[in-house]
Amino acid sequence: MHSGSFSRLLVAGVVSECALLVAALAIGPLLGLSLFARLQVNAAALAYGLAATLPMLLVLWWCLRTGWAPMRRLVRLAEDQLRPYLAGASTGGIVLLSFMAGIGEEALFRGVIQAPSPSACRAGSPWGSGRCCSARRIGSRCRTRCWPA
Repeated sequence: MHSGSFSRLLVAGVVSECALLVAALAIGPLLGLSLFARLQVNAAALAYGLAATLPMLLVLWWCLRTGWAPMRRLVRLAEDQLRPYLAGASTGGIVLLSFMAGIGEEALFRGVIQAPSPSACRAGSPWGSGRCCSARRIGSRCRTRCWPA
């Protein structure tokens, strides 16, 4: 693929991630949620984020440098599949896509789907049915921790 094809792919990815953010911003208020109420930007939050990221980066570093044949095959497969799409990618484009993925997905999934909400605790609500759940309901069972309404 040439860089024009990747540009369309990159734009589609960024637009898709922006759509998740728009969905979260539209659905959240309907459920009585403040999407960014729990967002904390401080030194402790930064430290926790870095502490959670470093082990993953170390594993990635190991995966890219190991001589272990199964991992080498997996890395080669990923590179062969992604290289045509990333050949014309700029660092800025990949950073933008990653940033929007983080914002859009966190807002929708952590901010809306996994957030306990007063409206979700009402009896008869398809999300809570009389209990407040921190994640979505599947069928008639809550798949994560719930509290009585």
